[in-house]
This record gives sequence, structure tokens and C-alpha cells, in this order.
Amino acid sequence: MNIEKIAKAIEADAGQRLPDLRQALEEAKARVGRVTTPAQVAGTLRSLKPFG
Repeated sequence: MNIEKIAKAIEADAGQRLPDLRQALEEAKARVGRVTTPAQVAGTLRSLKPFG
């Protein structure tokens, strides 16, 4: 997994530099760090208050 190549592609798509991206990719490569399931993401989104 070429971290720099992947990071550059993601940043190009996002149109901006993402400071923590390389660290997150390194953690994913090493299989360490936080793992978030789709259910956890959905629960977090439900708990957010809408703007306005």
C-alpha cells in the first residue's frame, strides 16, 4: 500500500490537504487505531442536532 500515492489521490479528489490523512492511512495499513462500524456512524449522525 503506497500511503503517499493514496493520500495524494484522496486530497486531489477533496480539493484540499487533509493533515491527518497520512497518519490514518498508516494506522489502517498497520491494522491499529480506531475502527468505526457503519452502525456507529449512523448512531452518531442520528445524535447530531440539525443546523438552523
